[in-house]
Amino acid sequence: MGKDQPKGDPIVDRGPQAPVSPRAPAWMDSAAEAEKARAATRDAAHASAAAATSALAARMRAGERLNPPEPQKPAKPKRKRRSFFAWLCVILFDICVLAVVAVVLVFLVLAGRPLPAPAWLSERVEARLSEGLGGGFVELGGISVTVARSGKPSVSFDEVRVTTADGAELIAVPSMDVGLDKARLIRGQVQPQSLILRGADLRLSRSRDGVFNVDFGGGEEVPNWPQSFVGFIEIVDSVFALPSLAPIDSIEARDLSLRFADAQSGRFWQVDDGQLAITQDAAAVEMRMNLALGSGPGAGEEEGDVAEQAAQVSVGFRSVKGSPQAEMTVQVDGVPARDLAAQSPALAFLQLLDAPLSGALRTQVSASGELGDLAGTLEIGEGRLTTGLQPIPVRFSSGRSYFRYDPQAGKVSFDELIMSAEQGEVKATGHAYLQSDGRGQPDGLVAQLQFTALRLDPEGVFARAAAFEQGAADIKVGFAPFRAQIGQLVLMGPEAQVTATGRVAAQPDGWDMALDLDVEEIAYAAFLDLWPVQVAPKTRDWLEKNVTSGRLFNLKGGLRRRPTDTKNFFSAVFEFDDAVLRPVPNLPLVTGAAGYASLSEGRFSAVLDAGQAEALQGGPVQLGGTGFLIKNLAIKPVMAQVDLRTSSTITAGLSVLNSKGLAFLDKAGQPVDLAQGRAQGSGRLTFPIKPKLGPGEVQFDVSAVLEGVSSSKIVAGYALSSERAEVQADNARLLIEAPGRIAGIPMRARFERAFAPGAAAQVSGTVQISDAFVKAFNLGLPEGMVSGSGPARFSINLAQGRAPAFTLSSELNGVGLRISELAWSHGRNSRGSLAVSGALGAVPRVDSLKLQASGLTAEGKVTLNPGGGLKTAEFSRIAVGGWIDAPVTLTGRGRGASPAVAVRGGLVDVRKTSFAQGGGGGPAGGPISLALDRLVISEGIVLRRFRADLSQRGGLNGSFTGSVNGQAEVNGTLVPSSGGTAVRIQSGDAGKVIRAAGLFKKGYGGQMSLTLVPRAQAGQYNGALKVSNVRVQSAPGLSALLNAISIVGLLDQLNGNGILFADVEADFLLTPTYVQVNRASGVGPSLGISMAGVYDMVRDQLRMQGVFSPIYVVNGIGQIFSKKGEGLFGFNYSMTGTTVQPKVAVNPLSVFTPGMFREIFRKPPPKVQE
Repeated sequence: MGKDQPKGDPIVDRGPQAPVSPRAPAWMDSAAEAEKARAATRDAAHASAAAATSALAARMRAGERLNPPEPQKPAKPKRKRRSFFAWLCVILFDICVLAVVAVVLVFLVLAGRPLPAPAWLSERVEARLSEGLGGGFVELGGISVTVARSGKPSVSFDEVRVTTADGAELIAVPSMDVGLDKARLIRGQVQPQSLILRGADLRLSRSRDGVFNVDFGGGEEVPNWPQSFVGFIEIVDSVFALPSLAPIDSIEARDLSLRFADAQSGRFWQVDDGQLAITQDAAAVEMRMNLALGSGPGAGEEEGDVAEQAAQVSVGFRSVKGSPQAEMTVQVDGVPARDLAAQSPALAFLQLLDAPLSGALRTQVSASGELGDLAGTLEIGEGRLTTGLQPIPVRFSSGRSYFRYDPQAGKVSFDELIMSAEQGEVKATGHAYLQSDGRGQPDGLVAQLQFTALRLDPEGVFARAAAFEQGAADIKVGFAPFRAQIGQLVLMGPEAQVTATGRVAAQPDGWDMALDLDVEEIAYAAFLDLWPVQVAPKTRDWLEKNVTSGRLFNLKGGLRRRPTDTKNFFSAVFEFDDAVLRPVPNLPLVTGAAGYASLSEGRFSAVLDAGQAEALQGGPVQLGGTGFLIKNLAIKPVMAQVDLRTSSTITAGLSVLNSKGLAFLDKAGQPVDLAQGRAQGSGRLTFPIKPKLGPGEVQFDVSAVLEGVSSSKIVAGYALSSERAEVQADNARLLIEAPGRIAGIPMRARFERAFAPGAAAQVSGTVQISDAFVKAFNLGLPEGMVSGSGPARFSINLAQGRAPAFTLSSELNGVGLRISELAWSHGRNSRGSLAVSGALGAVPRVDSLKLQASGLTAEGKVTLNPGGGLKTAEFSRIAVGGWIDAPVTLTGRGRGASPAVAVRGGLVDVRKTSFAQGGGGGPAGGPISLALDRLVISEGIVLRRFRADLSQRGGLNGSFTGSVNGQAEVNGTLVPSSGGTAVRIQSGDAGKVIRAAGLFKKGYGGQMSLTLVPRAQAGQYNGALKVSNVRVQSAPGLSALLNAISIVGLLDQLNGNGILFADVEADFLLTPTYVQVNRASGVGPSLGISMAGVYDMVRDQLRMQGVFSPIYVVNGIGQIFSKKGEGLFGFNYSMTGTTVQPKVAVNPLSVFTPGMFREIFRKPPPKVQE
């Protein structure tokens, strides 16, 4: 066809072509002979028509009208290459002209049915169309002509192919129909009116740098394809400005197949059965294209790999002729957001959605050639947000957006943006500026949004929907990969204003997040609504179940996650007040709680600055300073720790410890109001966070300082008080230590109670023993028995259901004791040992009393009367100063009266006591009943089976009986004397007493009277002995004396019937160890004897001297001049040694000394050394 001509220039006719011999159609070979003539006629007509057609074709190719034109000198054409579109249009025009000729022939032959053109005609058309292709050629699969019964003619071309000189297929169209203007045809004018392409295959591609290429089905891309909307308008205008296309009213492409491979987005689209319609009038060219769109998984995939979901696209275009002004509309239905986002920078933000879109887009070019705004209305179907790398668990059911795109500013304005879902709803307006990747393609945006309503309830994120009335966001978003920088996000709701900043990015191996949250003030319920249920879920659950209300302020939170992390890391700090919570199950609610809390790295802690728990008894417990801690939220079960700081009444504190699930006071069998006073407590509770806590699952260790403590229930019946006490309690025990008073008595006590079932409480400590102590505990001891004050250690066992058992021990330092009945006392500066055990209660008792002090040893028990006072004090043993060792029973005789004393068994050594010192001036004591096993008179002289009933009224007095060494019965009386109690012992058988006492082996008969009067010195007595008519036999001392002076007759008498002493008298001093005989005499018919000296009872040593006077009945006349028992003539003697083997020395010359001169020559008798 030659080089391209300038626009509007006619195509130059190359002159007539060499004639081609016509070739008869095949169908005429089989006609009847009758028709031969007619056939010849028709052949001639055909030849003539062909010639005419050739001429018409030449004129039409030149752009001339079919009516004879006015003569005009042809202009010399400029030799330049035609554009592809001008070249294409020339080919189409040639086809149209040829189609006109074919239609004329068909119309002459057959109407209503397609008439195939003869082969020679197809070849002629191919040759004609191939001219000027520079070696290229056109192939036609066939030509057929149809004249509709309405008279409208059309020509069909099958399998139209255009091939370049090098054999590359440029255009391939399966079928093309050309419609002619019937009215003009009748007037003899051949005018193409419409063009229909069937089954065309159009391939479109976009390279990574944004360059578009088009392939019209032949396999070769069309060069110089326009790269902008304005450029496309220019092409459309230039094509339809060609004179050859001016007559055509419409062009249609039916069954259009379109394939679009986009290297920029990595997407591939395929359209089958597409429809394209182009119409024009004098003012404008309009185009409408309808496509059924499918998409493949990406570039490089097989073309058959298309998406399962199809979508509908309708594109409308209108261009004003002779002007750049144009308008384009696009309507979509069910188009995937990512597919639409790939088509224009204005829609790039849609790649964040994975959802089908429906709606309309509209843009225009102004008369000045400037591209106008893109306006869009999109309905968003069910889908989700997407990043392309990591899933976003945010789905939505529908959405709507009204937006405008300013290409000059790169600005997208959102007049309305609505996203709705079961998980929430967003209503917003705003704008965004697209960010370029440096190649002219958007890779992000910077947006400012204003929220008019926001409700967030994503599945599995919040327990309840979070609603905000308004808000604003400044955000920068990157598309590939997804990244978001939140400059500021402000959400305002009815109960809180939330501000957030941070960043979120999707990485190939996970999310990279750093978000910071700031809430100035928020209600507790709203705070829980905003706490994601998967962030520290156990802590959140615990707060939801145990905190019922409150207000949070100054809340600052942070959410962090690195791509390699398997979970989110959330931290938050906040302050709170006016909260109501239950930090420990079953404990009272805490009200008015205020403080601060933090959550970080799996650790949650909270501290109360103020708050109180209302105990069931005792009033509120102040909890300022109390802390709550969960060290590790990851372990199972989660363990909580409460560090207590409390201030309350003691009753309130104990009431809390006795709450349901703890019941420590109930377990201990103690009442909640065990004590009164104030308590300042601290301690720690640990327990697992679970719906129900079992026994022992709450572990606690608390301590408290008690002030102003008083109790009458710790020790029943006794008031306890303390200015300050210290308390410790854990799961094993309760411990209280305090200085204080019990029943007004100073003490320091320690109360310990084990919480094991059946365990008894223990009260131990020290108490001051004094007369006040005796009275306070109503021990019933005699007035004045205890004096002074001294410490004692005590222990009280408070067993449930039994009277409190106690023990008490003391060294009696500072305590004075006196038992007048035993003539015993203990000085305050002396030490001793006291151990008492018994039971307290309505009627106290002493089960064991052991006392060792100042020579006293006592062991026994004490029973008190129900109304108080001593009932009995039974001592299994009382030993005092060596003079008594016997069981003693003291029997109370009422308030103010001295107890009665009963001694049953045991030993009393009169050598070491005077029974009672002093006269009878003191208060009257109680009666004394003695039943001694032994009453030791002296060494070797013991009264056995000693019985006495004594009275202390006016002094100790009464009678007694006994048996000397168990052999000779005696009786006697005790009478008061100025120095104490005097003793008188009598016996009707003096000899027997003498024998029992071991004085003589044999003694018989006689009467005896012995009087002992106490001296001022303890254990010393002045004694007087009188014996009458006693006969003595085998007396060792007397035998030695008689043998010494060789008085054979008296010696024989002594060893025979015995020597009779008619009168024996002695005046002596009795001490615990010695008997000092001041004067003693014995006289009888046979002899008289006097004696004085000392007998050491401990060592059994005699130091005696005296005078022996034989034949006393005659010699005794000299006693008028000498002592009793000494005659006128007598022998001086001395006696030493033991009582069993005495040594006697006699001075025989002393017999010649008359009695009146005997004292002159006699030495003084031995005496006890004072």
